[in-house]
Amino acid sequence: MIMADRLNMAKGPTHVFIPLLGFSYPDHPGRGHWDPEDNGLFIRALKSRLSSSIPYDEIDRHINDDAFIDTVVDALVRFMNP
Repeated sequence: MIMADRLNMAKGPTHVFIPLLGFSYPDHPGRGHWDPEDNGLFIRALKSRLSSSIPYDEIDRHINDDAFIDTVVDALVRFMNP
């Protein structure tokens, strides 16, 4: 899996945030590309290939939800201001 392989090559602090309710605007409950089964396959493949040294959090939000974005931005700020 290309995404996991690239994450595994990261040289700096790395943390993966997984939005469980969709990865794009049309990939949202009730919209045309919502496919929780395929999303689950992607998530399982990512986690199985991801280095054990890279932490990840599964967040029960859509990638565009404010709560998901706030979580990711907070982590970014912590990485930038150790």
